[in-house]
Amino acid sequence: MVRLASTRIFEGFSLSHAAILDGTTGAESASLYGCRNGTIATDSGNFENTGDDIVLSEWFWINFANVTVEEGFIPFDTVALITGTTVSSSGSAPNDYYSVPLWTLASMNTVTRPMAVRTPAKDSAGNLYTLDFVLYCSTRSSTCRSTSRAPRTRTA
Repeated sequence: MVRLASTRIFEGFSLSHAAILDGTTGAESASLYGCRNGTIATDSGNFENTGDDIVLSEWFWINFANVTVEEGFIPFDTVALITGTTVSSSGSAPNDYYSVPLWTLASMNTVTRPMAVRTPAKDSAGNLYTLDFVLYCSTRSSTCRSTSRAPRTRTA
């Protein structure tokens, strides 16, 4: 069997981890457990710089990204973080219940938080990697950005 030298061409597989990050340190402040499915849909724009009836250069950018994560369950702390409201308890087990006020002003205008999405990947030589996408919004402008961390070799 002949193995090709590793290239920088990666193929990503299904979503394996998603988390909401702390906006200051980059540490995970809330994990989304049991990720079943996830998508990143971008709205992109482009500009063609023309001169002398030919295209001299092209610019492409991402305006925003809609991230959808379907998960098995969501912790109450994460619900509170996403909605900006408090999850309250009626008391102690076994007869307790939890409630979240819906459609409050706080939940309609929540703070934008950075997010990390992880997926396993493989290069053309068959080497396994972990590919991380980090989505964040710049505080200097209303423009949101996305980046991907350098792939890391997956350890067994």
